[in-house]
Amino acid sequence: MDARPLDQALFAAPWAEVVTGRRPVESALADALRELGWEMGVEAALDCWYEEDFVVPPAVLAAATAWAGQGVPLALVSNQEPRRARFLQQRLAPLLPLQGTAFSGDLGVVKSDPDFYDRADRRLGVAGLGPSVVFLDDTAASIETATGHGWTGILFASDTDWRSAVADALDAARSGSATD
Repeated sequence: MDARPLDQALFAAPWAEVVTGRRPVESALADALRELGWEMGVEAALDCWYEEDFVVPPAVLAAATAWAGQGVPLALVSNQEPRRARFLQQRLAPLLPLQGTAFSGDLGVVKSDPDFYDRADRRLGVAGLGPSVVFLDDTAASIETATGHGWTGILFASDTDWRSAVADALDAARSGSATD
């Protein structure tokens, strides 16, 4: 089945409410499936989507595991609706020692909104740590907003040396010389 029609039916209009926790994913997906005339049930669609989309790149897993082994607390900060957020927490728990999570569906705003980082600070217990918080993300707008908040933002792209950039930022944070 070609999932591309969901881009318009689910991810265009109702998704802003879903990803910020103002509308349950189940009702939005049910409406989208009905609109598309698909017979697949909501639970089957969610199970398929979550399982197929759960991919942890080995390089990211190895780097995060190494940083955790060095005593760096790890947190997952992501635009996720509440149900998928819980799925990710459960699936990542045996792989990574996460110290916390900050999801848009729990915070009520997405990562491109400056309020996200104030709320994430409180949720993660990192308020006042500013540039010592090293934030790796694959979206330039989120990096810009996080950096504007005072975190150290590093753009993740598989064709860049993001591991060295994170290592340098962690070294700067440890030495107390992290800068905006």
